[in-house]
Amino acid sequence: MQNCQGFKYVIDFNGTISIGEEQLADGKILTLYKLPSWCLMWNKNFHEIGNIQSLTDIHIKKCHQLRSLFTYSVATTLQHLERLSVISCEMMEEIIIIEENNINFAREEKASCHIEFPQLKELVFCRLPNLKNICNDESCSFSFPSLRKVGMWNCPKMKTFASGQICLPPWKIQARVGDQEIEITDLNAIFELR
Repeated sequence: MQNCQGFKYVIDFNGTISIGEEQLADGKILTLYKLPSWCLMWNKNFHEIGNIQSLTDIHIKKCHQLRSLFTYSVATTLQHLERLSVISCEMMEEIIIIEENNINFAREEKASCHIEFPQLKELVFCRLPNLKNICNDESCSFSFPSLRKVGMWNCPKMKTFASGQICLPPWKIQARVGDQEIEITDLNAIFELR
């Protein structure tokens, strides 16, 4: 899908379905390009629909109003995701936003959360001038047991990959930071190179 003016949701469960359920039912790849008004992936809790679970590739490019890509509840359903790329999204601040109503945080003390992407092999963040990290919540930990490649450049506000704990595979990950290609065992090590 590309060049859609005034488009705000990819999926809207209030009766207006911008990309129909049927189209995603067997789809493995979701590519969204030049959606200048797009601000939310969906406007309802996605646990009601199972189609997202089959996605293996998500590519987002030039969607300038988008501030975050997934909620916690959506991110936990992406068990088959192998590749994620987010490129040239000017307003993007974080990839995953933790919403209190999705994980039942107590008001006094936040519970911890964990997100695992068991099949994710490749991750690319490029030309995201407002991206701070993948998730700004310190109580959220991440597992990337299959990760092999990371590409990251022109994300000047990004100081750490994630605020919480990150579990990686035992092998070295190929990382491209700007023009430099290195092998790493710690995703936050990328930021020591800048």
